[in-house]
Amino acid sequence: MRFSTYRDMECSQLFKEHGIVQVKDLTIENISHIFSTHIEYINGPSKFIGDEHFAIIYLDQSKSYFEQRYDFFHELSHVLKHTGDQRYLPESFVKLQEEQANWYTLYFSMPRHIFEPEVMKNQSIDYLVDQFEIPEKFVRRRFELIQNERNRQEFQYKMQQEEKNRRKKSLKSSEDLYDSTKQMLQQLSKQVGEEKLNYEIKRLL
Repeated sequence: MRFSTYRDMECSQLFKEHGIVQVKDLTIENISHIFSTHIEYINGPSKFIGDEHFAIIYLDQSKSYFEQRYDFFHELSHVLKHTGDQRYLPESFVKLQEEQANWYTLYFSMPRHIFEPEVMKNQSIDYLVDQFEIPEKFVRRRFELIQNERNRQEFQYKMQQEEKNRRKKSLKSSEDLYDSTKQMLQQLSKQVGEEKLNYEIKRLL
């Protein structure tokens, strides 16, 4: 979880608080029960209706099981993260909610605290598809998302360390300073008062 984004950690924390900590906990039946959500199968597009107390998720029964599971987590994202009935919301707001739900679907269907340990066991996409029962293209996207975030934060950490080392080198020890530089620092101390100098400058005097 070291390289998780805020939303990623938020979703994992929510699931952990409700005892969702293993792959076997990610069934539609278990998740819908935990979050007081009723499931109905219909001939038509998946959708949901409800409020903060109870919701109904309608799943398109013509789709494959893996696609139904993806749709379930997509609609669950709306249930858990959004308010308002999209039928009465501005189109731009509906579009924003859908974009957000696409991200949350990856976080909820393959939560970081469950997905990452499975990746450590076996990095085969086929294995992960079989474990999480989500269409392959979304499993690949989730895998790449975590990999990219890890690379980004490792790069950022490396740059921070290089900057830290550069700053250390910029203030050399007093033995390495020229006499003229020491004199200038001593004069600066007299002019502004030694108590106003920062620690690194004092150390050089």
